[in-house]
Amino acid sequence: MGSVFGKRFRAGALAVLGLTTCLAMSGVTAAQTKLRFVQQSAVQSLNQNVESTRTSARIAEEIVEAAVGTEMVDGKTTFVPKLASSWSQIDPKTWRFKVREGITFSNGEPLTSEAFVKTLAFWRALPGGKSAATFANIEINAVDEMTFDVVTKEENLSSLPAQMSYFVVFPPRYYEGLGEPADAEVAFGNNPVGTGPYMLDEWTKGVVIKLKENPGYWGEKPAIKEIEIRSVADAATRVSLLQSGAADVVGDIPINLYERVASMSGKKMVGAPSDVRVFVALNLNTAPTDNVLVRQAISHAIDRKSIIARLLRGHAQEANGLFLPGELGYDPDFSGYSYDPEKARSLLKEAGFEGSVPITLNYPIGTFDIDKQLAEVVQAQLQEVGFEVTMNGGPNQSLQPLWRKAGSSEGIYLYQMSPVYSDSNFLMNIAYFGPNSVYKAFGTDDELNAITAKAATAKTAEERQALYEQAQARAIGEMAVWVPLYVRELGYGMVEGFEWNPPASNRLNFSSAKFN
Repeated sequence: MGSVFGKRFRAGALAVLGLTTCLAMSGVTAAQTKLRFVQQSAVQSLNQNVESTRTSARIAEEIVEAAVGTEMVDGKTTFVPKLASSWSQIDPKTWRFKVREGITFSNGEPLTSEAFVKTLAFWRALPGGKSAATFANIEINAVDEMTFDVVTKEENLSSLPAQMSYFVVFPPRYYEGLGEPADAEVAFGNNPVGTGPYMLDEWTKGVVIKLKENPGYWGEKPAIKEIEIRSVADAATRVSLLQSGAADVVGDIPINLYERVASMSGKKMVGAPSDVRVFVALNLNTAPTDNVLVRQAISHAIDRKSIIARLLRGHAQEANGLFLPGELGYDPDFSGYSYDPEKARSLLKEAGFEGSVPITLNYPIGTFDIDKQLAEVVQAQLQEVGFEVTMNGGPNQSLQPLWRKAGSSEGIYLYQMSPVYSDSNFLMNIAYFGPNSVYKAFGTDDELNAITAKAATAKTAEERQALYEQAQARAIGEMAVWVPLYVRELGYGMVEGFEWNPPASNRLNFSSAKFN
């Protein structure tokens, strides 16, 4: 009996060896299914209500999913069914959503309307929650097991479907079993459960996050079955991991390393367009930027073209206004402020300043690849026209809470912003400018608020476009509350044969990627 088994084993082994040899000779190999990704910033929580930075949210969104999905059509974002199979507006303040049938969370809980109702309640149980702030303008009520209503504070809120593309859903039973609200927020961030294509497999904080395929995923099965994510702060080290074969994809590559990656054998450099706009925000409430002439002086003092040409080596788009191509409010003829240092000096003199004007430049460290270098360039350009600039750099986690609190947000702020959902209402009412916005501490304006409130509820895209153009003219042209600098390019190094279209939103969406 052993002899027969031995013969069969040897025969089988030879058959496998022969097949492997034939595949190798024909150039056919099994497609790789494990992806090793390295990014810049470390992640502390995968709960977007706790940590909303794109580098953490983009990982969480491989696990949790939203009510509404997005697709790009002719350069514009369109909204498609996801966890909600359909939606319609049933009265001026109410939108009715149908829950997609047959979906379960990866822990086995069925997806019902209760999950949407309770997710909003979970967010609001934590004071200062990021998602709670984004959805402060809605209420959710269950109609039946598979139907829920979203009730808005404003009538005819055209941006509601877009807003729901950021409404990621938590499993109620699992979340409630994590303890009191503050404990549950932390626990869920350490071990999230969702309906997405991947599940959290292992997380050693500061070292590695491992995701694995969700076997019960309701959508198209991903070709990538495992994802290993590491955070490495030093850009040169990240690139070395790609070169040595220890990584398949490396993100957050600074411009000065593009050529090194492009020259590597078997690797490719991809500079992907993004919706990440870099700007200087000016505080309307504190001196000296409570004076519009000072804000205009700052706007004229900064040389965007020089920043893009020298610091970014041409790998960015100049930004003159608030909006990007494809967004409501984008006006290709809006030119904003030109670089004019003499004009800047004369405006400071007109504002009554003689000698140097003291001001603090706040900037995050570790949020994007050239944050410190960019801050130093902005500092030099401002000092050239008469400002005395004190630098205040620090981790985004420590600076951002100060910027959100009235009375503690002094100085000016070098920052970047990628909308969490693709509608101009997010920028103009939810994040900035609006009286209830996240960054309302920077100051608001009644005339601007009236324009953007009207734009949010206008019934046609044409009306909204015209109103957001007016809002941009008011915010940038008249008030000079922002100094738009540029739109970032997202730098990725990757192995040849990896097929992936990096989303402009800086998300990952690795479920759509594959190795050839």
